[in-house]
Amino acid sequence: MSNTKNARIVLEGLVARMASGDLPEAIAKSYIRADDVPSAKWSRCNRILMLLSGITDARGYRQWAEAGRHVRKGVRALYILAPRVVSVKDCREDDEERKVVVGFRALPAFRYEDTDGAPLQEYEPRQMPPLFGLAAYNGIDVRYMNTAGGEYGSMSVERKSMTLSSESPDVYLHELVHWYDLRDREDRKHGQDPVQETVAQMGACALAHMYGIDAAGYTAMYVAGYAGCDKSDGEKLGRQCMRVIDRTREAIDRILEDAAAMGREAAAGPEAAGRPAAVAAVPVG
Repeated sequence: MSNTKNARIVLEGLVARMASGDLPEAIAKSYIRADDVPSAKWSRCNRILMLLSGITDARGYRQWAEAGRHVRKGVRALYILAPRVVSVKDCREDDEERKVVVGFRALPAFRYEDTDGAPLQEYEPRQMPPLFGLAAYNGIDVRYMNTAGGEYGSMSVERKSMTLSSESPDVYLHELVHWYDLRDREDRKHGQDPVQETVAQMGACALAHMYGIDAAGYTAMYVAGYAGCDKSDGEKLGRQCMRVIDRTREAIDRILEDAAAMGREAAAGPEAAGRPAAVAAVPVG
């Protein structure tokens, strides 16, 4: 198949994703970039194509080789779009040549899981947030990455992928509550839904308090933004919180139940996979 045909297939697939509703989420996530990852320098369109494929780091053959890894034989590539540029003479400018984009061609890129070799160096926070081991316990891939759009974190329930661009522990807890709140809900919404965001931040604030972390001020400001009021407006703020209080408690209960189960498993045998040392005991009282 020619590169131009591949490009047409990529474009048709992008149009199909628009109809499915996946595109807005991918556009939002395209603002989160790690400056040391080659795809951070791709066009916004290509980063969206990568995210729609469930990938956060895709590279070409040479780029993986430069990172000390090689692409395994037989794996399928993700295709990104590169402009086809030709030189033409401009009769208005004394026949001077200029570059013109006449179409697109598809270039193959591959995900980390399709390669073998040296491990990539990933950013590690100076101090792990509480309950960090619950991510591994649930099979969630957590990556700390820079953001270009001011977004502190994001959670993809479908892909079991969490991205954090802040070391604040309540940011991790916010995304963790999203997972426990939304994982089994068929009515979950993409984007910044006021109800889902209120549940996540209220739950994060409560969990942070259990570990001696004060997130009340930020939580009031965050929830007020979704309630359409000032954080000093206790009546509106209270109504917004009370709308989701039961749902928030359910998510927290699931988190504490899993944390207790992890503790029992650790006491019964070898340590669980992930970073068990980062999981503090659940406070009592």
